[in-house]
Amino acid sequence: MLAIVKSSPGPGGLELKEVPEKYPGSGEVKVKVAACGICGTDLKIVKGEFPAPTPIILGHEFSGTIIQVGPDVSNLNIGDRVTSETDAYYCGVCSNCRSGDPQLCSQRKGIGTSSDGAFAQYVVVPASGVHKLPDFLDLISGSLCEPLSVACHAVLEQADLRPHHKVVVIGVGALGLLAAQVVKISGSQVILMGLERHEARLEVARRWGIPTLASNSPEGKEILKMLDSPEGVDYVFEFSGQEDSFRLGVNLLRKKGALIQTGFFHGPFSVDFNLIINKELKIITSRGKRPSSWYLALNLLKRKTINLEGIITHTFSLFDWDEAFSCAQKKGGVKVVFTFE
Repeated sequence: MLAIVKSSPGPGGLELKEVPEKYPGSGEVKVKVAACGICGTDLKIVKGEFPAPTPIILGHEFSGTIIQVGPDVSNLNIGDRVTSETDAYYCGVCSNCRSGDPQLCSQRKGIGTSSDGAFAQYVVVPASGVHKLPDFLDLISGSLCEPLSVACHAVLEQADLRPHHKVVVIGVGALGLLAAQVVKISGSQVILMGLERHEARLEVARRWGIPTLASNSPEGKEILKMLDSPEGVDYVFEFSGQEDSFRLGVNLLRKKGALIQTGFFHGPFSVDFNLIINKELKIITSRGKRPSSWYLALNLLKRKTINLEGIITHTFSLFDWDEAFSCAQKKGGVKVVFTFE
């Protein structure tokens, strides 16, 4: 089968090549991939900024159709339209696994990051993490279930939102756009913030009825005025992984507010922790998603409360992998997706 393989460590080393097909063992299913999105993690692996064993097939935001079912799988069938969690393996016995947080298991292997992923015609995954897609959802849109689950983990599991809360979401990639929707659904008042060059992405949010602010050097006072919250906001969700955005988030928060940090930073940086202490702020990190996050995401989709229109802006075939990665790196759209149909 054809697959996009990171063949060597360090920057580059990406190629489209023929690789042997895998077949499902006990508790596994084989999926014919219909679509797989390029994630920021994929870009970091290609740049050599995120550790990954090589050779490895990248890709973890995928959907497709089951074409083979391994032994001991009773709840899934050939022909099911599915998406999948990104855990290739976790131990199941450590404190994190027992608490429902396998994403924090020290022995975890991730699909597309430490185990072969879905930038390929077929992928074999554990049946325990596979979810059937709602009938009305097309397969290409189904590849957005993974980023939606990440947004649900940050907004619905790491925060305690109330209808009276004022919220700022920083970062206008797929995660920020989806998170702003989840915040709005919760009943809280939200503003999505990005840079002036992100105008096209912010326009997507405005079409959904989400207020936005575009500025290269945003004033905290301007945001607080928009939310009619002079004392500060209750929550900031930071998805961009930019140092200035983190500092801005800290300044925007009211006393006893909380910043939920999901975006990964490029490296260490300094911050005025005295300000955080004096305001008694909560700094909460949110890494990926847990199995429960998927059920939250799929429930929102089944209720048709999440709008996915406008998030997937570019689609490519595997043969155009170089152009696809270039497009994703330049951030010309929102989400770049490989399609196989």
